[in-house]
Amino acid sequence: MPVNFFRSGVFFVVAILLTLLSACGGNSSITAVKTQSNTSTPALGATYNADVYVYAADGMTLLAQGKTSGSTGRSNLTLTGYTPGTPVIVKVVLDPANGVTYYDENRPDSVSVPPSSKFTMLSIFPFATPGQDLTANALTNMAAKFAGISADNLGKTKLSTPLVADKVYEGVAKTNLVLGLPTSTNILASVTPATQASPTPNGTLSNLLVSLATASFGDTQDPIQRAANLANAINSDGTIDTDKSSIFTGVNSALVDLGLNVVEPKITNHDINSSLSAAIAAARTSFASFTGSVTGGN
Repeated sequence: MPVNFFRSGVFFVVAILLTLLSACGGNSSITAVKTQSNTSTPALGATYNADVYVYAADGMTLLAQGKTSGSTGRSNLTLTGYTPGTPVIVKVVLDPANGVTYYDENRPDSVSVPPSSKFTMLSIFPFATPGQDLTANALTNMAAKFAGISADNLGKTKLSTPLVADKVYEGVAKTNLVLGLPTSTNILASVTPATQASPTPNGTLSNLLVSLATASFGDTQDPIQRAANLANAINSDGTIDTDKSSIFTGVNSALVDLGLNVVEPKITNHDINSSLSAAIAAARTSFASFTGSVTGGN
């Protein structure tokens, strides 16, 4: 009898514990992944019918896929299997075979992507919060290259080293330094792309991108080619190709002429590295303060 009582008591206690765990969610509430809604608004100007992919920090796991609207230039995304607080990589593909068009501020008009100009813009984020707009533009494309991210193998093979938040901030910091932007400029903030109906959008970062596309300093003013040239001046290991660094000084001079608040650019790897720690700290602070809304600096 005592033994049976003991056993029944144990069963009773176990039953209560299971009930309590169930009331608290139990193991069913312990999960490392989630589903959340986000948007992506590429800015070349506004980009229509482009394919958008969002990858996890390993560069292989596809979290979301969508297409920018033919009227708004925005893609609605559902991130599935995302681990909160981890970096994401955004890839926007402008494939002329898919009828992609974009607003070229130099025309000014919406134009088709030339048949020979398939172009990919990247962006990297230290984390993605629900509702955040995951922008991609010529500046974020530079940051991704500085962080060692290439579009070629995304979704095909895992990165040799998964992207970490510190590497994202490093990419942002280096982009600000080589263009002479204030180190507090959050180039990952949501922007309003220029459109035919609204060619001069509100917002410092939005206007900076218009200036970047239209500034004249001796090279092409084709927005796709200029964005490609900026990224191509960065080596795959995140260092500057010194033979191509003049494009950074050209952009900086053009921005000075336009009256923007810029400083002397850092265009050697030595100069960048000497200023990098402080610039990374500023990038980290500006992202935490201004994510998805406005830009710091300027």
